[in-house]
Amino acid sequence: MFDRFTHIINGLKAIGKIYPNKEMVKKMLNSLPTSWEAKMMAIEESKDLNSLSFDELIGSLLIYEMRLNKGSEKERIMKKNVGKVLKSTTNNDKCY
Repeated sequence: MFDRFTHIINGLKAIGKIYPNKEMVKKMLNSLPTSWEAKMMAIEESKDLNSLSFDELIGSLLIYEMRLNKGSEKERIMKKNVGKVLKSTTNNDKCY
């Protein structure tokens, strides 16, 4: 996701359109999916977007993504380790 944004920005720089750092940071935050809303709000509240560099933002988002993937990996392992329950049936026919 970040590579595509960087590629677009670099292409625009090549044709002479230069975006200020603040505008790139805002555009990146606005392009995040809704599942990242908590992280987006935390970044907006804790850091001054005027002084936050684009590289710092990408680093912060990559760390968050790695933590999300690590958490989902743990859940997958836990689901794998859950024991299976045997289903028992009763036979109503009594043999004497």
